Formats: sequence, C-alpha cells, structure tokens
Amino acid sequence: MLAVADAPSERRVDSANHIAAIGSASELHTKIVVPKRDCILFVTASHCRKCHRMTPHFRRTARRSSDSADVTFAHADVSSRPHGKQLGKVLKAEKVPSVALFRKGELIELGGEGEASSMAVDR
Repeated sequence: MLAVADAPSERRVDSANHIAAIGSASELHTKIVVPKRDCILFVTASHCRKCHRMTPHFRRTARRSSDSADVTFAHADVSSRPHGKQLGKVLKAEKVPSVALFRKGELIELGGEGEASSMAVDR
C-alpha cells in the first residue's frame, strides 16, 4: 500500500504547475500513501523524449484541475540515482512515460507508454 501527506506545508509543490515533486520511495510514502491521498503520478525519465513531449499536457491538466478536484498531481523522475531507480522499482514502472493512479493512498493502476487503458488523457 502507498500514500502522501495531506498538509500543504508538507508537500513540495511546483506552484506554477500545481505538481508535487516525488523524488524517492520515502517521499511517495509520506506524501501520498500515509495521508491516503488520491493522486495522479506522472512517471518519467530525464532521457525520455516522449516524457518531455507529454509534460506540458500533464502540467495543463494539473493546473486546470487544481481548483475543482481533491486530487494531488505529482511527478517522479525514475532515472535519477539512487532514489529514482528505487522509486521505479517500488512502483514496478517498467516503461516511461507512465501514469500511476492512487486512490486513498493505494496504487490502483499503472499505465505505461503505448498501453491501452481506461485512463483519460488531456488533449
């Protein structure tokens, strides 16, 4: 089971993009799992071109949803060593870009690049 802290002061958020930064498995645990938050986590790698192309769409979705949804939007780069790699293993993220969905701190779906899924996409 995974979770995130719900006190705004405990969450590191890119206020311009309304996206919490998740840099390690322990941050994922304290920011999403323990506080039992609903979360959309964008999983990327710094070398991934598709990730870079999708980032503006994710940011726009987070910005548009910031006032109307009780959902935390977060970003994790799983290519950084050693914490990002460990986070990727915890999430079982085999492909990037991927999107992980959490409901009340529990991972309910992980969709990777090229997978058909029921997840909605901002266009």
